[in-house]
Amino acid sequence: MTTKHYKTQDLYEAAALYATGEKMEQMETDRKPYTFVFSNYDVCRDKALDYINKELAVIAKDFAEAIKLLKSRVNTM
Repeated sequence: MTTKHYKTQDLYEAAALYATGEKMEQMETDRKPYTFVFSNYDVCRDKALDYINKELAVIAKDFAEAIKLLKSRVNTM
């Protein structure tokens, strides 16, 4: 059985997902912009919609740390 993954190229959306506890499976780095790949497609899709609609609750410190982490990963690729 294949698991469907949620993918985004938006660093801030990925940071919001990561900061709310979603597991990032990998970063696809074969082309830019990089693609962040998360498990649990349905949950991530719902959270992404909440993020876009400014309805996702995220702890500010966790969000800032996630942005810093993902930026460091992108800049080292």
